[in-house]
This record gives sequence, C-alpha cells and structure tokens, in this order.
Amino acid sequence: MLSRSLAVAAASQQPRRCSASQGRTDGEKLQRWTSDKRRDERGLTAEQGGEAELQLPPSHSSAGDQRRETAGVRDRALGILENFVIGLVLLHDRNSMASSSPDREAEAAAAAAGEDEDTGAQIAPIVNLSEVAVTTGEEEEDVLLDIKAKLYRFDRDGNQWKERGTGNVKLLKHRETGKVRLVMRQAKTLKICANHLVVPTIKIQEHAGNDKSCVWHASDFADGELKDELFSIRFGSVENRKKFMEMVETIAESSGKVEEKDSKDASDAAGLLGKLSVDETEAEKVALAKPEEKSETETKTE
Repeated sequence: MLSRSLAVAAASQQPRRCSASQGRTDGEKLQRWTSDKRRDERGLTAEQGGEAELQLPPSHSSAGDQRRETAGVRDRALGILENFVIGLVLLHDRNSMASSSPDREAEAAAAAAGEDEDTGAQIAPIVNLSEVAVTTGEEEEDVLLDIKAKLYRFDRDGNQWKERGTGNVKLLKHRETGKVRLVMRQAKTLKICANHLVVPTIKIQEHAGNDKSCVWHASDFADGELKDELFSIRFGSVENRKKFMEMVETIAESSGKVEEKDSKDASDAAGLLGKLSVDETEAEKVALAKPEEKSETETKTE
C-alpha cells in the first residue's frame, strides 16, 4: 500500500497540463480510492484479529492488541501520506495552469510579431512580363446602348435555335462615318457573338413566344465571313427589350434618311457631270467649225 502511494506521488511530479477542475477531480478520485482501500484493510484486520482471539488461548490476547495497534499506526501513516500526495497534485496543477497562460500569450505574441515583421528581403520575379496594349476595335466609336442579354442564332440545318452566348449587347457609332453597328461579346471569353451594321433594311420585331425577346435578320460578320443570320435576343425585362427595339428602329430610320440624302446628292452630282460633258462637246464642235469658216473666207479674198 505504501509503495503504491509513493508511485502515485512520483508520477504526479511529471509535468502535465490540465485544468483546475480536472486536478480537483483527480484528487477526489485518489482520495476516495485511498479511503475505500483503508476501510477494506481495517475490516480485514478486524476479522483477522477476531479469528486470532477465538483461536488463541487467553494468554495470547496481548498479541492481538499489538497487531491492532500496529494496524492503526499504519492507517494513520497512510492517511498522512495520502494528504501529502493530494496536496502535491493540487499544487502542481495550480502551477501548471498559472504558467501555461503566459506561455500561450507569449507564443501568440511571437507569432503575430513574426507575421508583421518586415525582413526587407526582395525577391526578384522569375519572368518579367511587359505590359501589352490590347485593342478591341471600339476605340473610335461611341457607345449608344449597353445592355446585358442572351443571344440565339437560328440553325437552318437543324431547324432549331442555338445559344450564341451571354454578355452585353452594344450599339456603337463611329465618330467619322456616323455608321452604327451592333456588337456582342461573351461575358467570360469575350468572343464575338454578333457583329453587323444597323442598316435601313433591318426589320426587328417582338418574339411571338416571349415578350422579353425580339428577332431580326442581318448580314453578320462575327465568324470572319459575311453570312445572313436570323438572331433572337432575350433581355432580363420587358423594358430593356423595348429600349433595344426603339433604339435599333430609330438608328435604322436615321440611316435610311442619310442614305436617301446621299443618293440624291450623288444623282445631282451625276447630272452636273452629264451637263458639263454635253457643254464640253458643243464647245469642241464650235471650235472645230471656226477654222473651216476662216479658210473659206481666205479663198474668196484671193
């Protein structure tokens, strides 16, 4: 019993981390265990003493008393040793708790200081990337309209609508020529979905199956070659669809007026050129006729 208590005391001297509640729980368990052990030993000693008293003759009763007195001394010594061990355990747990908090605070402070510390080291890049100017072809154009939408193209071979992409559809007006074109790129890849001029012959109308969509024909150049395409575009709201249709119709109408004026000016210029050519022909005839009249006059004089 004494050797077991000493072993527990030696084990308690080893460093360990535990909370105050855990230390009290361990001490209580140890105290209960020693009390139960001591109670069992007292009962066993009493039973052995009674048997000895029954078996031994009256002349040997003093030996039983001595044995009981020895057991009492041993129990008192064990009790003192138990209290000493429990005190050591509680003291060690208290010291561990007191020392662990500053250690943790110091470790956290050191970690924070290490993160914020500037070592001043400069790491040269492995690859030097130079800035590249990216041109979109829209640098000389003004944006008249920019709305997010989803574009579809009608596949005549498969007789079905196929999605071209989702992105922002733009109406761009050139600063010098005044021409307006429709351009749409995919949102992520920036691939061109549609690229064609808004001409007077373009006819745009609402989609029969969806009030947020509209359809139109156009000669598109998105794939690098001019192709006649049937497009359908769907917006997030009816207001955006109406705004797009009104803008396209207005641009087509204004473009028609400009072309009509240009054609009229061209015809007037052609008429002027024709008149000038007729006048030049008559002048040449007159110039050719005058030398002949002069030669006839000279002949009569001679």
